[in-house]
Amino acid sequence: MGVDKKKEKPLDLYDYGIEEVKVQPIYNLSEPEVLRAQILEYMKYRGPKELSEGLMEKFVAFKDFKKQADILKEKLDVDKNLTEIKENEVKASNNVVTVNKFGTDINIPNQLEIASGYILDRVKMEKP
Repeated sequence: MGVDKKKEKPLDLYDYGIEEVKVQPIYNLSEPEVLRAQILEYMKYRGPKELSEGLMEKFVAFKDFKKQADILKEKLDVDKNLTEIKENEVKASNNVVTVNKFGTDINIPNQLEIASGYILDRVKMEKP
């Protein structure tokens, strides 16, 4: 079983290869027209690329604005709820003071006036 082990070359489908590359300048960039033409050629590709990247950044920023607006809305809801809690806390504190005053005040007409004021406030709050 003699297998011939030759050095195998990779398959070259196109049958060509590059042996050597040389660059020889035809135009001198110190000439204004040549330099201008080179800059314009470069900007043909660079300008649209820069413009499209700038637009994409703005679209990404708009995407973040939606998220920030949602967060701000939630924060405002929390602040509104905290304000309502604080208002109820103040009312409860005032009611505690009224009840304590009612229990310690021996002047019955004054106690009845305080109680009627409290009841009137409650009735006003219950009316639609």
